[in-house]
Amino acid sequence: MKKFEGWQVILVLVLLALICVELQISSSSSSSLRDQTNGYMNYNWTVSVNGTVYDDVKLSSFKLYDTKRGDVITLTNRMTYKQIEHPVLRLYGEFACIDVFLDGERVYTYGHERYEHGRLVGYGRHVFETGEGYQGKVIEIVFTVARDNGVTSFEAPILCDGFTVHTDYIRDTIFIYLLDIFLGVFGMIVILCTILTLRGNPIIKELFCVGAFSLFIGVWSFCEYNYFSIVSDNYTLKNYLEYFALYTAPIYIFAYFGVKSGSRMSKGWHIGYRVVFSLYTVSYVVGNVLSVLRLMQFTEFLPVTHIFIVLMGLFVIAFMLRGLIKKEKEYPAFLTGMTIMVAFALFTLFGYSVTNYLGEKNTSYSGMATYASFILVLSMLFDLGHMISEKIKLESRMELFEQLAYKDFLTDLANRRQCELVLDELSESNTAWAVISLDINGLKETNDNYGHDEGDALLKDFAMILKEVFGPIGVIVRMGGDEFAVIIRNTEGLSFEHIFSMFDKRCEEVSAEREHYSIVSARGLCTSEEGFMTVREAMLEADDRMYENKAKLKGKAYRNTK
Repeated sequence: MKKFEGWQVILVLVLLALICVELQISSSSSSSLRDQTNGYMNYNWTVSVNGTVYDDVKLSSFKLYDTKRGDVITLTNRMTYKQIEHPVLRLYGEFACIDVFLDGERVYTYGHERYEHGRLVGYGRHVFETGEGYQGKVIEIVFTVARDNGVTSFEAPILCDGFTVHTDYIRDTIFIYLLDIFLGVFGMIVILCTILTLRGNPIIKELFCVGAFSLFIGVWSFCEYNYFSIVSDNYTLKNYLEYFALYTAPIYIFAYFGVKSGSRMSKGWHIGYRVVFSLYTVSYVVGNVLSVLRLMQFTEFLPVTHIFIVLMGLFVIAFMLRGLIKKEKEYPAFLTGMTIMVAFALFTLFGYSVTNYLGEKNTSYSGMATYASFILVLSMLFDLGHMISEKIKLESRMELFEQLAYKDFLTDLANRRQCELVLDELSESNTAWAVISLDINGLKETNDNYGHDEGDALLKDFAMILKEVFGPIGVIVRMGGDEFAVIIRNTEGLSFEHIFSMFDKRCEEVSAEREHYSIVSARGLCTSEEGFMTVREAMLEADDRMYENKAKLKGKAYRNTK
């Protein structure tokens, strides 16, 4: 059954991955159709690259190679004559300063101050007003490359309705948008809950890692797909936040893996794990410090960081393959999630390479990273759910074993072993205590005359009465056979005369309802106030008093003293 459940999870994750592929491709197609119904400006451009002119250019197909910092690229065209209400131009810029002119008049500029000070010039979608009367004007877009190979291709500018430009974009990418919101909110809730628990067990640690990964991936995707631009036009903040979130997320994936698999790692694997984790963390911190000190842009340090990300991925895959080869029992959700994430990465790389080879700028593959991250979060939750389920089952078994070890099966009372523990505990107490020894009269006769089922019923009835009367004030024990005991840890304020009166009355009431037996018992009471040296001495004295009482009830008493 366990194996079947594992394959069910694999099937669910794989089907979800296929659905995500279809959603991304279909949403990209609908977005492309919507763009072309607006002022989609993809054709008839004149492109000038450092004085070299290219005419009649289809912008999405135009490629640049080996651009250098300071290169100037000018795109020239004539604005559409199509009438659009509240006109704004949506333009994508990447690592370049931007100047936009209409009939020679500058209508938008971005990035020059940061460029002149050698700081990061961000990237993203720029939206700005063109003003009324734009029809037929000459538009000139000037890109000043801010870093080597910063500009290699272009997205066609789109003339949109300024009142609906953001809502249209969200509608076209609604699945990514909803996933970003889910990942971010879910991550924050999980992090908050795990912090509030203040517990350091492995499940809480794993859950914290899942929440942190989900939060950072949600933030990264929110910035990557330009939703951040809807609430702020601070592209530098957006880029720093995007890089920070993207390169923080792997730390928590690797930490999750370490908590999950650490107990199965040999000394060599542990050393390898710590080395790889430390290398990535150090490179991540060094890159951020150099960026803050403005000694190097963080993007220039990314190749080193990427190397260590690959090393972390290879380490995880190698360890999991080792587990499969050795046929170690491991829930397959996390392995499936990692496999899907790698497959989506290859799918994205393949799609990007093919479209580049065909000479078309195509973004239909760009959303796959978010879908893959979402599936990985789900796989970790499946994995965590399985671990919690297994822990609950183990605790249930342990509780059952404990009941079998310390409980009397027939009466559900404590047994002699539990009694010994309570007596040990009581021997160290300074409170006033008491012990009562009880013995049922007539159990053997009931068994002989009416069968053991009736004898068991007599024992259960007697246990029930003991629970009703003594349960709130003491521990009730079946010592064996027809012998019982009550251990009271604190006798302050108790009246045993009143308690025994209630007990006798309840025995009479239950006996009146039974056909084959009456509930009669002998008892002996000892308290700490009588000056006994130990609790066990008091227990023996209570037994003696019980047998004396039994002799009076029966006219004789028998006790095996061997």
